[in-house]
Amino acid sequence: MTNIFFTVSGEHKTLPFAEINAILESECLPYSRNKVFNRVLSLTSTLESAYLVACRSSLTKVCALELFRCDAEQNVIQRHMSEVSFKDHLKKGQSFSVRFTSFETSHISTLGLEREIGYMISQKVPEAWVNLVDPDRCFIGFFTDSVLFFGVKIAEVSAKRFIERMPANRPFLHSSTMPPKLARCMVNLARASSGCLVLDPFCGAGSILLEAGTVDCRVVGSDVNDLMVEGCSRNLEYFRIPFDGLIVGDARKLPFKSVDCIVSDPPYGRASSTHGISPLELVSDFLLEAMAVLPRGGYLSLALPSDRDWKAVAMDLGYVFVDHHFVREHKSLTREILIIKTT
Repeated sequence: MTNIFFTVSGEHKTLPFAEINAILESECLPYSRNKVFNRVLSLTSTLESAYLVACRSSLTKVCALELFRCDAEQNVIQRHMSEVSFKDHLKKGQSFSVRFTSFETSHISTLGLEREIGYMISQKVPEAWVNLVDPDRCFIGFFTDSVLFFGVKIAEVSAKRFIERMPANRPFLHSSTMPPKLARCMVNLARASSGCLVLDPFCGAGSILLEAGTVDCRVVGSDVNDLMVEGCSRNLEYFRIPFDGLIVGDARKLPFKSVDCIVSDPPYGRASSTHGISPLELVSDFLLEAMAVLPRGGYLSLALPSDRDWKAVAMDLGYVFVDHHFVREHKSLTREILIIKTT
């Protein structure tokens, strides 16, 4: 176990941190001393955890081995830097870079600090050399909440990996299609581990199933609209995502015997039709049906309109509330990402 920190996207205040925790829980990886800062999560875990988060997360930016954390004061930083054994992280002949980023207004010049620390490392490891383009080791620091996190970068997550699956790049497109980053986050929040069977009973164009399949989950889906099922199949085949089944069916009468978790974005009657059924009736009937196909402690991650107390609805039906987050799409729609599980 070692100290690790993650920097996350500024797109949402709580979702990135919940996503990291869910990823670690999905693979039963140990972690502790979880502490949240502005756009930084610090915890104690294994290096395997950092690589897993980098591979699966949609809202994480950087994973790093923490060398130290201190008050964001020049003299304090210099003292901690002088105590770091850079030879433990930088071999003879290797190149390195030093980068600092501030998530807050700071009186410390990040550029000046980069030069100062770079010179210090060169003095401590004279066989190493500076390479700002493609270094063997990247030492990084982040200022947040009057604290400096400093460490060695383990992995960097590029948002570009989601671009190819953006709705406009798929053979089948629908106006209600969920963007891939949010769909991936929802899959992770459902504790969907590699190899598990993920169901989307309102699969639509297949955004959620695409992301679940991309992280090596098995996927099944259904939709009451046969055109959606056909379009979902086209999208999955286009991106070479195998699926265990796609069925035209009503989510209130699920045509599946058992699945490991459910991730879905039910229709609200806006961009997608509820076929004359109220969203409350539709979701309530579906949640009752879902209990029959989920294992004990099985997770559901759902995107719902924020105009109702869905937490109360789920708990009244016998589910355990885990967490929820609110995502503003535009001025007339805020989504509630609800995470619940069976008892």
